[in-house]
Amino acid sequence: MVFLQSFETGPFGMRFSLIGDLEEAALLVDGIVRLPDCSLGAVWMHGNLEARLGQHFPPDAVLVASPEEALIAPQTDAVIVAESDPDRSMQACRQACQADRHIVAVPAHGISTAWSYELHLLLDESRCGILVLSGRQYLSPAVAVHLTSTDDFELGLPPPFEDVYDDATILYAVDQVAALGFGVSQVTAMEVGSRKNKPAGRQIVLTALAQDASGVPGDSMPSITLNASASADPFRLRCRSVPEQPGPLLTIPTHTDQISGDNTEALCANVVRTLEDRHACQSAMEQFSHTLQIGEAICSSLRRRRTVDVYHEGVTERSVFKSQMTAIGCGILMWLMLGLVGYLVTAQLFTPPPIVLHVMRILWFLPAVLFLLAQLLLPIARGRNTDDLLST
Repeated sequence: MVFLQSFETGPFGMRFSLIGDLEEAALLVDGIVRLPDCSLGAVWMHGNLEARLGQHFPPDAVLVASPEEALIAPQTDAVIVAESDPDRSMQACRQACQADRHIVAVPAHGISTAWSYELHLLLDESRCGILVLSGRQYLSPAVAVHLTSTDDFELGLPPPFEDVYDDATILYAVDQVAALGFGVSQVTAMEVGSRKNKPAGRQIVLTALAQDASGVPGDSMPSITLNASASADPFRLRCRSVPEQPGPLLTIPTHTDQISGDNTEALCANVVRTLEDRHACQSAMEQFSHTLQIGEAICSSLRRRRTVDVYHEGVTERSVFKSQMTAIGCGILMWLMLGLVGYLVTAQLFTPPPIVLHVMRILWFLPAVLFLLAQLLLPIARGRNTDDLLST
């Protein structure tokens, strides 16, 4: 049985600023307004978010002329970045990080794992908390699912309408079912029917294989099917073995205009509590990266029309080391090219002693030699890692 922890509002306070156009941020704004210890200050909004909040704009909030004004607004503790463009979203997150503000990032449209990895690096370098407002943040505390190895579940979703919102809806849904305890190691996605050159429905099956202590795959774990079609009961989670028993309704922010005030208060309270706990922010960032990897596997399965395996790869010390070594290698190549030009120019314009030319050649090749010797560390590390696994 998997229960979600209930949220309890406590004696905390946080003042937010808002930047962007994604209307998914409206639910968090409603929770901020309802909680007496939280408040919304500077706001710079446009697009769908402006249309949605225009009729119910918080009375204490102040509209500003630019996103920079919202970032540097006095007495601001956290910034809600709700930009739909990934580049503008990441730029705003960098600026908020430089201003020592907590960050609540609403997932931009068309993001990949590179977006979450860069946020993760910002979190490692920042003194403040960074939280992605993913699907699991919208789960009601009362939702619980009993998982057994013989049960298969189904989550109804609206039929495909627009690519941007369809992808966002699936991303939120995948994150919520992962939070409910469904493991995902294989993805099978297919399009059903056709309607004006667009699919009439989509069937996405998420399955997981259990593993024993040695990592050998075993029996299948409970699977879940995301049924995006006109015949589905939208946002209803059902157990297929007990079809007559209605399951809980899930909250998907891309299709829900309003949820209860208690749920929006719980959403805001959980956001504030997570921002103040760096370990919770790290865990939430890793979970969201896993969700993005599943989303990429769904797109790959739709494109290739076959089952795709999912391998979760986080921001580990090894991946950071490989990235750093790649950057150093590129720098050394530039050094060799520039060094060659400098050496030839010096030898033609001047007549230095032979010892000087000899020292210049040593300095020219020394970084490349050291870099190649450093590559020996990787086989040594692999050998130590293998020995550790065998010893355990």
